[in-house]
Formats: sequence, C-alpha cells, structure tokens
Amino acid sequence: MLPALRTTKRSPKPWSNRISTGTRASPASSDVVARITEAGATSEEARALGLVYPSDLFSLSHVAVPFPVSDGVYGMEPDPSEDFGIHFGAMAARGERGTLIVSLDFVSRTASNPFFPYLLERIESGIGVGHGGADGLR
Repeated sequence: MLPALRTTKRSPKPWSNRISTGTRASPASSDVVARITEAGATSEEARALGLVYPSDLFSLSHVAVPFPVSDGVYGMEPDPSEDFGIHFGAMAARGERGTLIVSLDFVSRTASNPFFPYLLERIESGIGVGHGGADGLR
C-alpha cells in the first residue's frame, strides 16, 4: 500500500483536466512522487511512489512508457531468462564512428520505464484488474 497523499499549494486557477507528473520528491532526494492536481482543483497532492529515480537518468522518453526495466529486449536490467540475443535498453554505445547501423539517438534514449510499477498500478486500477484476475473487464 502506498502512503497517503500530501496536499500543497498549486495554482490560483483551477485546472480543467487532471494533471499527474512523476518527479523527485525534492532536488536533494532520489525518492519519486506523483504530483497530482485533480480537475477543478487549485492545490497539488504529492503521493510517494516507493520508487527511486535512477542516478544515471536525466529524462524519460515517451518510447520507454510500455516496458519495465526487466524487459528482455528494452529493459535497463534485462531478465536473464528472457535472452533474445540483443539488449537495446542495456546497450553501451562504445566503438568506432560509423559502424553502428542505428543512430546514436536510438541507443542513447531510455527504452524502459523505471516507474513501470506505478504505470501498471494506474492501468489496472482504471480497468478494474486485481492481482491475478480480470474482474472488472466486460
């Protein structure tokens, strides 16, 4: 179970949509929180996620969203039982210029999501899936 929400001042003007962003709890912390402003609200709630922001990551690509860090191909820490011969997420791009067939942009982007457990929790709660069952699907 995740800790309760903490409310802080956000903006004098209410948001028309629900806004949720994942970020560090503070500049000095690696703990990750979700900062949530509900539609129509003017205050922000910070929810501790029980996750740590990786020290070697400065931003997260939209490409990383659907893959956990343990993904056999795209994960930063691939599960050894899912070895498909290539590990894009754990690849270190070192070597001679011009020898890679893919661009350096491709190998420098984060391909997996260190916050995947939170993403999965949000998806499952939205479709009513509990641990091990599809009780809310129709």
